[in-house]
Amino acid sequence: SLIIGLEVQFADGDYVQAEHTALFRTWEGAFLVLFALELCLRIHADGVRRTFSDWWNVWDVVIIVGGAVTLSIHFTNASLIRVMRVLRLTRVVRMVGKMRPLFLLLHGMLESLKMLLWFAALFLTVLYFFAVVATSQFSSSDRFATLAKSMFTLFQLFTLEDWPSIYEDAKRAVLPGYEDFVWMFFVVYIMVSSMCLQNLMVGVCTEHIFNVAQTYDSERAQKRGKSYTEHFEAIRSALTMLDSDG
Repeated sequence: SLIIGLEVQFADGDYVQAEHTALFRTWEGAFLVLFALELCLRIHADGVRRTFSDWWNVWDVVIIVGGAVTLSIHFTNASLIRVMRVLRLTRVVRMVGKMRPLFLLLHGMLESLKMLLWFAALFLTVLYFFAVVATSQFSSSDRFATLAKSMFTLFQLFTLEDWPSIYEDAKRAVLPGYEDFVWMFFVVYIMVSSMCLQNLMVGVCTEHIFNVAQTYDSERAQKRGKSYTEHFEAIRSALTMLDSDG
């Protein structure tokens, strides 16, 4: 994936492409040979049927064949070469399942997706409520001229991006003597959105990641215990057989 990034960065311009094409093609050929060797070792160890029962191995064959075709034929269509680059990047996704921390993070995010959808609904409700108030009070400011603009501005305020400038625009939009309402509105909205809702979202994701980690560890412990039991039974059967033979 690192080589693909360098290739995208330095090999798309005409001048640079002519200078570095040979180097990138050499790297690509070397990695294709390594991928093909890895697949052959997998087939030798697990057999053809078991190897290709895993769709990731079938996808590896597609990537290897496609990469070999792009190397052996000089394509004039650069978009096809870019497609093959993206296909090769899918191997990075495969590595997620083999790295426990990344697997737990991804699985936890997927498990918390339902709660995140409810969080999005809650956030949109809060955003709409405050947008109605902002549009009715600060409509003379271009940032809050319409309900849609107010919602976009408040979403920007949720990220705390350029919030002093937004505050000053809203302050100039109110009548003299009502400036206190502006800072109270901003303080309440920032506390509700950026502090409460954002921390709530982080807490939901963290809880699901912990639950996934506990479940994963429990399943591994059960598998380990089952394996120990099977080995113990095999040893006991062998000892019993030897004892019966005298």
